[in-house]
Amino acid sequence: MTGRLRSTLRDERGMTIAELAVVAMLTGLVGAMIMVSLSTTVRASSLVQDKSASLQDMRTALEVIERDLRAANPIDAIDPALPISTYANKLTFSVYCSTVGVDDCSNEHLRSVTYQLVGNQLERVQGTTTKILVGPSDTPSLPIAKRRGAVVNSASQPVFRYYDKHGVELPTSGASTPPSSQFRDCVRHVDIYLVVVSAAGETPTTMQLTTSGTLRNFNEVDGC
Repeated sequence: MTGRLRSTLRDERGMTIAELAVVAMLTGLVGAMIMVSLSTTVRASSLVQDKSASLQDMRTALEVIERDLRAANPIDAIDPALPISTYANKLTFSVYCSTVGVDDCSNEHLRSVTYQLVGNQLERVQGTTTKILVGPSDTPSLPIAKRRGAVVNSASQPVFRYYDKHGVELPTSGASTPPSSQFRDCVRHVDIYLVVVSAAGETPTTMQLTTSGTLRNFNEVDGC
């Protein structure tokens, strides 16, 4: 009996300090792996949500511009004093409106609409009202151009490209640019191209989307 009792007592002494240390280390390792997995999952989910939101904003903006273009009268000539390159990121035209004095409807039953890229955001201007269609989100720790939603078209990727009725591009840069009045007279189709930050960061991820719109009315003049 004495031998059995001693054996039982030895078995119930519990774990040694070394064994407890091993258990604690394994528990910490498993916990760290779970935290890393959760963090990765959260980041991936956030990235998907950001990309989805950016894509929706871009689609909405392009749909709005395309809708206005379908109802547009000829492209309005921008101030002749401005360089022709202004057209690359600024588009102005008039649309018909039925009630004079309502929502900036002029006596000629026309409402002026402008789309322009200003400070990494695409704006729609109607009269004195400016609406941001796509723009950077509020992330103060990052430069504006690295925030989600920032429009980051480069000089070689303008927001707007213009084409005449034959599909020939009317360039906004280079030696062959036409006079500004030719845009009003000859533009028939407009391509809209957006490059937008879909995931913010020091090395942001961008998303590209494009569409085209055809003016319902345009000036049929010689030379177009």
